[in-house]
Amino acid sequence: MATATQALPPTSATRKAGYFFVLFYLFIAYSRVIEVTAPSLRITALVYATTLGLLFISGGFMPALLHRIGCFLAAFAIWLAIATPFSVWRGGSVGVLIELSRNLPVYFLVAGLIWEFGEVRRVVHTLAYAILTLALLGLFFGGEMDGRLMLASGKFANPNDFAQALLIGMPFWWLMATRYGGGPLRRLAAFPAFAVIAYAMGLTGSRAALLAAAGAGFVFFLHVSFPNKLRLAAAAAAAFTLAVIVLPGSLRVRYLTIFEPDESVFQKAQEDGPSLEKALGSKEGRLALLWASLKITLANPLFGAGPGMFQVAEQNLAEAEGRSANWRETHNAFTQASSEGGLPAFVFFTAVLVLSLRTCHRLHKGCSRDPALLQIAHTALALEIALVTYAVTAFFSSVAYGNLLPTLAGLTVALERAAAATPASAEKAKAEVAPARPLRRRPSLRAQAMRTR
Repeated sequence: MATATQALPPTSATRKAGYFFVLFYLFIAYSRVIEVTAPSLRITALVYATTLGLLFISGGFMPALLHRIGCFLAAFAIWLAIATPFSVWRGGSVGVLIELSRNLPVYFLVAGLIWEFGEVRRVVHTLAYAILTLALLGLFFGGEMDGRLMLASGKFANPNDFAQALLIGMPFWWLMATRYGGGPLRRLAAFPAFAVIAYAMGLTGSRAALLAAAGAGFVFFLHVSFPNKLRLAAAAAAAFTLAVIVLPGSLRVRYLTIFEPDESVFQKAQEDGPSLEKALGSKEGRLALLWASLKITLANPLFGAGPGMFQVAEQNLAEAEGRSANWRETHNAFTQASSEGGLPAFVFFTAVLVLSLRTCHRLHKGCSRDPALLQIAHTALALEIALVTYAVTAFFSSVAYGNLLPTLAGLTVALERAAAATPASAEKAKAEVAPARPLRRRPSLRAQAMRTR
């Protein structure tokens, strides 16, 4: 199985062109600027198809596939295809496979066309700018559902999915705010950009995003020095105070329902209208969906109910238990994979996430010891926090077939490869595998006798 230390292929015009197309595609895919301004145009699909073509021509597909992360991601897709003939509705599962075939190749685009550390950094910057654009589009052209911010249509016409994308972009803006993120103008612009994204995320009312922000903040807290721990604690306190002042009352009470709602919260929900009552009901509904997805997993441990068929399987389960069906998705990417693709799909999906997290953590830990590799260390930390954010939000969203994890996994592979190819890393590896000092041969008895004479 290939690793990221594989030799670089010859630099070609095709790969360079593919690299620029990757930047363009990631920006329009995550900013949704085409979707909002000119939805009738097929620019995103055209750029995507062109980038795929350049990937295969340049020869970057196989190195990305043979990496251990690529193997598990491919196994996840293959197993879902194998499970489709056993689906409770094969036609519906085929549609989900088509959706997966559009999202999963993003991993190969990033891991197969990005080979140098400078290119990795530009991808990180592109994603940061895309998420900032997404936040601005949501604030100025977005819609609302029960007072919660989202895009009016398209992929992020859901407050939770919208909040997940915004939150994943925030570690990249933190990276740009550090002295390892670029010039002084970029560092200065990072703080208002961070504030805009945080404000838009707060308006989504996503409790999953709030929990993910707490988890990501805890991971970040563990990695920074003591003075930075104090700064982080002060920033968190200031952000909490500002949120209490700025956010509408209905959203503030919605966030309180993360904890066990007491009588005061119930009373406040009744006073402020049906949106908060819906929030409390949503919490109970998600728990019911979680239990239902676990039951379906245990009933179909090998192939599941079929890709995208949880709602149908849950309806059959509800009839057997004599209750009404929820007709909703699992709202949990992990049980989405297990209930719809069986335990093998769950293992493959989780392996991609865990391996990506471990790779980033190892890169950050190893490169932090060398001053020449601190840029790589900070980039790895930002990517690790983004993956932690995805892991937490994925526990509350049905995103197993989306393109977020393939993008982050592909960026992880590209960073690992680029880190191994840097001169400082190469010298370090060379020193680690340098041959031991040869043993001095013991002189023969005759030579010793000659010396004594």
